[in-house]
Amino acid sequence: VRVAISGTFTHNGTISANGGNGGSAGVGGRAGGGGAGGTVYVTAGTLNGATGVFQANAGAGGNNTGDGGGGGGGRITLLTGGGSFSTDSSDFSVIGGTATGAAVAGTKGTVYVKNTSTNAVTVYHGFTYDDTDHFASSWTVDSSATEQYCDPALATTATPSIHTTGAITFAGTLACANVTTSVGTGTISSSGTTVTGSGSSFNSQIFVGSAIIARGQMRFVTSVASDTSMTVDSAFSPDLPASTVFTYGTSTNSLTSFTLDAATTLTIANNSSIKTKSAMLLAAGSNFSMGTGVTIMATKVNGDLEFNIPAGNTQTWDSLTAWVGAEGEFVTDDAFTLTLQNGTIINASVRWTALTTLTQNAGTSINANFRGCVGDATTGSGPTSTTDNTCADSALGSSTPGGGTQSTGGGGGHGGAGGNGGGTTPGTGGTSFDSVTAPVLFGASGAGTQSVVGTKGGNGGGLVRIVVGGTFTHNGTISANGEAGLATELTGRGGGGGAGGSIYITAPTINSGNLVSGSLAANGGAGGIANSTGTVTTNGTTTLTGSGTLFTTTLSVGAVINVQGETPRTIASIGSNTSLTVTSAFSTSASGLTYSIGAGGGGGGRVALLTGGGSFSIDSTDFAVAGGAAVSVAIAGTKGTVFAKNTATNAVTIYHGFTYDDVDHFASSWTFDPSVTEQSCNPALATTATPSIHTTGAIT
Repeated sequence: VRVAISGTFTHNGTISANGGNGGSAGVGGRAGGGGAGGTVYVTAGTLNGATGVFQANAGAGGNNTGDGGGGGGGRITLLTGGGSFSTDSSDFSVIGGTATGAAVAGTKGTVYVKNTSTNAVTVYHGFTYDDTDHFASSWTVDSSATEQYCDPALATTATPSIHTTGAITFAGTLACANVTTSVGTGTISSSGTTVTGSGSSFNSQIFVGSAIIARGQMRFVTSVASDTSMTVDSAFSPDLPASTVFTYGTSTNSLTSFTLDAATTLTIANNSSIKTKSAMLLAAGSNFSMGTGVTIMATKVNGDLEFNIPAGNTQTWDSLTAWVGAEGEFVTDDAFTLTLQNGTIINASVRWTALTTLTQNAGTSINANFRGCVGDATTGSGPTSTTDNTCADSALGSSTPGGGTQSTGGGGGHGGAGGNGGGTTPGTGGTSFDSVTAPVLFGASGAGTQSVVGTKGGNGGGLVRIVVGGTFTHNGTISANGEAGLATELTGRGGGGGAGGSIYITAPTINSGNLVSGSLAANGGAGGIANSTGTVTTNGTTTLTGSGTLFTTTLSVGAVINVQGETPRTIASIGSNTSLTVTSAFSTSASGLTYSIGAGGGGGGRVALLTGGGSFSIDSTDFAVAGGAAVSVAIAGTKGTVFAKNTATNAVTIYHGFTYDDVDHFASSWTFDPSVTEQSCNPALATTATPSIHTTGAIT
């Protein structure tokens, strides 16, 4: 329906372009799908009336032994210069067609309303973002707009944006990713946010932040546990049945950016959701208003989420979930007061460099876990971060992959060194790197197995850089942990753990009254564990007999062996590829058992805390920078470093570990806590280096 009226349109009737229902009487139990809604496009100089409605509904799928899918809702556009017709969501209907049984209903269509006199735009029910820069006096997305998407044909260079000379109000939900996808290996089912695969290859095909599509629904992947298990950001509805086919976008299958840019006020309404596989900018000129229960996700690898918040604003982020992909950062460099409360969780590396005050209430978290360098699932290498946090191979901290069959990767390095892998040709762990007093780099990823797709090492931990001009009240948790290496369904191949990342906080005053142990954590990830070749037999003694095993090339005396159904045992002797003894007898007699080979653990990260005082009383239990664990002959990562300085007195305390660079340190006092069991020199130091510590007072 295309109607153009230069004068007045008085509308008290119905204008419709609805799709038809699918047939339900097909031969052999067949049914037809519903027809999509059509187009209603009305232009009028003036729109009057009170009871008029606009429809572009879809038809229902047919109901038979085999059911038809519902049609998608249509599109309605209304351009008018004013009049007495006052629009709201009930004036428009673009519902998707229903479906029965295993068939999938269609989604809602779109409604775009523009006042051509004022250039004000309102969106109802749904909207499709294409590669267009929209300019308006104001842009209001109604809460009915629960079906906002990006055009699935968008190129990776796309930069959809909205710019206004006035306010932007965003409500409803947006899920935006270009969905040029590949068909996933195997099939999936779901229960809540857990997705289980059958014959699937999640490790090699799916990345955290990937968009997957199944039964007409798009979801973003939040974690990958194995080739057959992952989690998504929200549950499929209904749950996916067994044998569901799915498609996915690769780690590079992303948009460039998405922007909401308001010259005056930007309002993100309560319980709204903006999820894009891109970088994202949310900007306000005079006021930035964040509602309660909002979700903001920018899942592109190496893509930032940036908030431009007017100086002097007071921000309370209540039950906010913010999520940024690995190698990207949540950035704001504006001077404002910020409170995190009621379970707010920031799943991102953060770079907040000009806060006036920061209050982090109990139960909130800033979680940069696994947000550092991403392991290479194709070559198995373990990239590390360079000076600008660009991740690349073959730099300090980078681990190397195992050499092939029966070999595992090394752990990534950062504050501590990554451990070597195990097996016939083990990968090596990464070295330590980055500043011990001002750490700002991502943790290196672990390595997998050379040129074996799917044996990716764990991601490194990300970065938490916070600068507060006044008081930081810290009662939540802050972490930048490395990810555990992934085991693979390929025998004897596994990924090394990612190194812990960086936490660097500067504030004149840090207070705390309700702090949990280890509230500042940058631990390394554990090495992955994979079943080795062959099977073993226990007989209730200290002897272990193998069939098709490679004990002499994959194990060593003194290493720990993990046998199915048994607690770990230490190897006492190795007689051959099929015979060894352990130091204590096995508890059972059984045959056909598996045993595991481990990859290297990631090194611990780095924490630096610079403050002039406050009620936060620091001790070693406030920090966690452990190296990642490893099993069998693989080596665990070493502890990271913690540097704490009182900027008012110039007194320094070191916890857990320290790295000496070619630096002359000067302080009023310098104290090494008893927890400091890992001190080393930077492996890149030249022979002319002269590290030193000088104090006007004591050194302990």
